[in-house]
Amino acid sequence: MVDADTVYGQRKSNWVWVIMLVSVLLFAGILIFQTREIIVNNPIISEGVAYAPVGTGNGIDVYDNQALVQEFIATETEITHISVGLKNFRGADAGSFVSVGVYDHEGVLLGKEELQISELWSDDFTRFKVSARLLIGGRYNILITTRGVGEEKALSAFYEPKIYSLPGVQLFSKSGENGASRQIVGHIGFKVLRESTPSVLWHIVLRGLQYRVLLFYALLILIATLIRPVRIFIKKVITTQLKLSVATLWFSKREIFSVLFLGVVLAGIVTAPYYLLLNKMDSMGDVHRNLLFRALGRESILKDGTIAQWDPYTCGGVPLLANIESAHTDPFFLLSLVFGENLGLRLSVTLTLAFGFFGTYLLARRFLGVNKLPAILAGAIYSFSGFQMLAFSTGVFAWIPVGLIPLFVYFYLRSLEKNIYLIPTAGMLAWIFLGGGPHMPVFAVILVGLLAIGVAIGFRSLRPILMLYLVLITAGLFSAVKLLPAVELVVIFDAFNRLPSFIASLSWLPKMFIDRHQDASFAWHYALTGENYRWSEFGSYVGLVPVLLFLFGLPFIVRKKMVLAWLIIGLIILVMVFGFFPWTLIQQIPVLKEIVRNPQRLRSIFFLPFGLLCAYGLNAVSEKLIKKTLIRNIVVGLVVLFVIGDLFAVGAPNFYNLFNLSRPKLERQEKFVRLNGGYTDEDSSYYKAGYLNYLAREGTTDLCVPNMVINRPMMASGKGTTSKTRPYKGEAYILNSDVKADVVSVSPTKIIVQMEKLERDGWLAINQNYYPGWKTVPKREVAQKNGLVAARVLMSDKKIVFKYFPLSFYVGFWISFVSVLIAGAVMLQRFFLFRKNKFRNR
Repeated sequence: MVDADTVYGQRKSNWVWVIMLVSVLLFAGILIFQTREIIVNNPIISEGVAYAPVGTGNGIDVYDNQALVQEFIATETEITHISVGLKNFRGADAGSFVSVGVYDHEGVLLGKEELQISELWSDDFTRFKVSARLLIGGRYNILITTRGVGEEKALSAFYEPKIYSLPGVQLFSKSGENGASRQIVGHIGFKVLRESTPSVLWHIVLRGLQYRVLLFYALLILIATLIRPVRIFIKKVITTQLKLSVATLWFSKREIFSVLFLGVVLAGIVTAPYYLLLNKMDSMGDVHRNLLFRALGRESILKDGTIAQWDPYTCGGVPLLANIESAHTDPFFLLSLVFGENLGLRLSVTLTLAFGFFGTYLLARRFLGVNKLPAILAGAIYSFSGFQMLAFSTGVFAWIPVGLIPLFVYFYLRSLEKNIYLIPTAGMLAWIFLGGGPHMPVFAVILVGLLAIGVAIGFRSLRPILMLYLVLITAGLFSAVKLLPAVELVVIFDAFNRLPSFIASLSWLPKMFIDRHQDASFAWHYALTGENYRWSEFGSYVGLVPVLLFLFGLPFIVRKKMVLAWLIIGLIILVMVFGFFPWTLIQQIPVLKEIVRNPQRLRSIFFLPFGLLCAYGLNAVSEKLIKKTLIRNIVVGLVVLFVIGDLFAVGAPNFYNLFNLSRPKLERQEKFVRLNGGYTDEDSSYYKAGYLNYLAREGTTDLCVPNMVINRPMMASGKGTTSKTRPYKGEAYILNSDVKADVVSVSPTKIIVQMEKLERDGWLAINQNYYPGWKTVPKREVAQKNGLVAARVLMSDKKIVFKYFPLSFYVGFWISFVSVLIAGAVMLQRFFLFRKNKFRNR
């Protein structure tokens, strides 16, 4: 029989170069969206905010014989627009013209635009498209002139006589009749802007360090493609497949379905309290956040037929899909879509525990060569150890993808044997990322990264490193629908300013494995950080028996290359758990600094190698000491049953403590309204509870995910606020007008507003925090006004639909769609080729 994978690897190795090329484009896209987001959020490079004139009291006349020159100092190298505060109070001819230009101090024109008087905005600064390239720190002049405007119909440019906010900026008035000029100390109302245009992006690309690194990376790929010896070497690496399986093992359908069924049964027994308490609620913030995310995702699909982009309920309105903790684009979300967010979330926990059990079993069987019963022990230790049990019994649902990590590792090792497994490996990593939370994908890559290094050294091959590189790129393509919006959002939040994390001392090591009362750990109320540590990372019970199995199996473990690799990986991770190197090195990586802030969370992956080694120890010791198969199976079976029973006895009762509160009676609002704070009922043991607010159709100004307020203050206000600077004006209102506006519909993708007839054009603001990505129907300019989303509306407008769909989502969606489509076609082709060869050799 012809090996289909060998044919695919040898004759079609060009797919490696395609992935490498696409990686350049993917990384370039990520950097461009990062740059674009920085520009969009910081468009003003120089600004003078002057008081609006009353009549023409503090305005300076601008007409054909009198021009204005405003000086400013450049703080960026590229500008695209100049906005100035010009008003036509005297009724100048609408067909006359006004122009705004930028000159350097030698009088050289750098950019200019002329508009008709009719295009001046009566209620805001008028924007002129003036593109110019400047020198940082250089002094430049804004020249404002008119054509066809007489003195009696002069335009008014208002100004401030003080220059406290703009040192070095002055206002000049120049007479064209006698050439005289007079200097007025102050500044007009103006804004020098840089928008996210192709020219600005390209200029930043040329001078940005990260883009130079990308260029260097692209050149390396180009060199590798063009230089024949390098190309041949890489082709040899990708076609020389490793033999990692201990023996040629074909899992029968019976074994696969039996083990998966057993995993579901065991996970169902553990999580049974979830389903016995379906009508109960919890006050844990993670519970409410994850219920809300899934509820919004479900509402958007069922009502609007699209992926939810916006969370209008918490923190004054924030992006949803771009929030890395969102979980409505992964396969587990189908459970919430079908059964509702409440039951669907709980079913997701049961399934992830079952998948973790199943994946660890497969690893133990194929790559360690253990028998079925010890492999069951490995799966039980990974999924039902104190760490996982306490995570899901305390509501840390952002860690639901933890059950997919063993399958990710399994498919990765299979990809070292057959190239086609690259696709399911990347698919698993993408699923882990899409499932919510930054920790699990990072921890999964750390684990596989250590494994790749170990296998590469052991087999003296670069294939493990190259395959991991290809997996990361392919997973990025699969998950681009969320990856690009998330990358775009991260630059808004910048750095975190969190209190120091708790790092356990080595003296706590015995407690980690055998203490049966870890839910009462002192660390849960650690005084230094002020945090309430109801977190699973402080509970890691496995019991004494697995520890003894590991110790007794050590003499056998060190004899096998693959098993020894797992031992070394497990020890490295255990050292990292207590804050030692190489954790300190990983923490220095900017992107990972916050994610690996609490090293004890690495225990989530520690129990994978630990479970595998315990299983191997049990298998080796039992085969050494008990020769008769039947007796050996009985003894091993009893040991496995004891360990599972012990894990269940310690961890399962905690699940009764999560959903144990009766739901308060909340009246559902007829229309969406934002409150000054989340729902609170301390007497009933509730605290801020976002999901209950959602059920009542009440938004809040709090309940922010920690990273949602870094360098991005919440500006929406809530009903009942006592703030004088941000009073509550309703969910929609016209700026500087008494005309009423009414929000008639709020959803995770759009907000519909109806208005009374406007007396003039103006700005319509909605009570949602501004983030770039908003559009309107009919199409209107959208801008930030006092930190809120606002659209410029016309007198003829009666209804405006606000839609939040950032460009990064569209680009990411099509990248993901096309990538998954191609991967699916390749998998189908391989399947049919395999079936054809199998039929021929019967």
